[in-house]
Amino acid sequence: MMKSTKVVIFLCALLTSMVACISTLAQPVDSLLKQSQALLKEHKYIEAIDVMESTFVQKDIPYNYKFDLFNTSDYLAMLYRHAGQLDRGTRILYKIYGSDRRRYGLDEALFDLSLESRNHKIAKEVLSNKGTSPSLDLSYARLFASRELHDSTIAALTRYLKFKYGDSRNRILTHREFVSLYGDADFQVLMTEPKDWLQRARNSQKEFLPSAVSKITRDSIIRAADVYKHISDYESTQQYKNQLQRADEIINAALPHQKEYIFDLLKSEKENTYYRLTLAQFLVGLDDTVLVKRAAEEVANDNFLHYPNQLFRLTYSIAQNNPGVARPFLLQMLKQSEGSIFLPQHSLSFNWMNMLMQAFGVAESFYLPELKKWSNDSNAVISSNASLLLVLFGEPDVIPILTRKISYENNSAVRDSITQLIAMMMLPQSVAALKTLKQEAVSRGLSDTLESRLLAEAVPPEPLDPAMLVDAVRIDNSVMKTIFLNNLIFTCGSDVSYMSKTIMLSVSQSDIPILRQIRSSIMRRMSDEAIYDYQTISSVINWLQWQK
Repeated sequence: MMKSTKVVIFLCALLTSMVACISTLAQPVDSLLKQSQALLKEHKYIEAIDVMESTFVQKDIPYNYKFDLFNTSDYLAMLYRHAGQLDRGTRILYKIYGSDRRRYGLDEALFDLSLESRNHKIAKEVLSNKGTSPSLDLSYARLFASRELHDSTIAALTRYLKFKYGDSRNRILTHREFVSLYGDADFQVLMTEPKDWLQRARNSQKEFLPSAVSKITRDSIIRAADVYKHISDYESTQQYKNQLQRADEIINAALPHQKEYIFDLLKSEKENTYYRLTLAQFLVGLDDTVLVKRAAEEVANDNFLHYPNQLFRLTYSIAQNNPGVARPFLLQMLKQSEGSIFLPQHSLSFNWMNMLMQAFGVAESFYLPELKKWSNDSNAVISSNASLLLVLFGEPDVIPILTRKISYENNSAVRDSITQLIAMMMLPQSVAALKTLKQEAVSRGLSDTLESRLLAEAVPPEPLDPAMLVDAVRIDNSVMKTIFLNNLIFTCGSDVSYMSKTIMLSVSQSDIPILRQIRSSIMRRMSDEAIYDYQTISSVINWLQWQK
């Protein structure tokens, strides 16, 4: 018993000592990193490296210590790039690597720097120490490309693209080792994403979904659909929550083989709106253009007033592939101003304006002419919603529409709100409009305080800082740039957050139309990540409109 107690006391003491050591270690790490980052902001790269090396090379400090999204090995590698000290960086990181290969992230940073400094011997050693795995084919392709071994590069990339969990083609082509291959026909073919990428991704997700029903008869379809007849308001959806979930599973599983029968059920029910809208919602999600149009036309004149969420889901599904067919439903959405939807998988709530943006955004370019027309509609709700959507889409043509509204608006609060919308767009046309509005206010003897404040805040986007883009790749080859941008469309912009710098470096004002298409494709993803990606592309478009 005494021996056991001594062991416990010893372990507790050891643990306390380790915690104290780690705590003490973290403090100088924080201090050094912050000191180095301050020097980085002043573009004093050599001094920032000296601060890091003076301690990090000599002391056993963990190289996966997190700091502002960088681990320390990535941060060191970035400093060496900024300073143009690739050989020095490779030598220092290799020295650390030689003493402890287990440090997470260090091997990746060393591999990247060794390729950039063309130290292929070290790069090959790092790969050899990793063993064998399909995921390493990309690293070998980078090594081969750096050594200008064309056939070996293409072969390794071909193998890697068969790896189920590998990077996307856009992430691959933005490795700087492949820049020299941008004009190569074999590489261009390999880097082109299939147009059916989205459908393939959805099919792969279905592999992880449980099978809802093993055998579905028409009687079971009728019984499932009858559950929808019990729904008259939001409260009833909560009351029948479990039954609705089960009914949805049955109808969804029956769709591939019973779609015509389900459409017949839709047509046969003339009274219950929720029943009709729900069945229509399932049908318009099919890859059957003719049936989608028939189902949409069947419910186009139904009263959606009490079912805004069903209206949104129906409209959103149709608009993605049949924007023309979705027009009457979009108009009904514009007539409303209330509704919300919750996405539990993302802990994300959408209000009605978010839902309008999603529904119109999936085919933004198609609907812009319609929105411009609806922004002048006699119905105040339609006009307001359409105008706000044009503002949120950053459409410059809405500015003269809004300035005209100000000219005949007597309510000062409404005028101020419209003026703030113009300023919110942060476009060159916004600044010009604010200057005109300021002059008009002065000439009419009105206060120009708001216009003056908004003009002072309307600062153009800052120019790109070349130093912060040192680790990004610019795509100058026109064919490869087209492939890169089209890939973003095919993949619904799923890589935007990883390559925002490359996008900024590579696009010009002539690319704004395709950037709008990328933005629309992002709207096919209903998630918090999609919102951030959408904002990224919107910022790029806004930045381009300021370029001369």
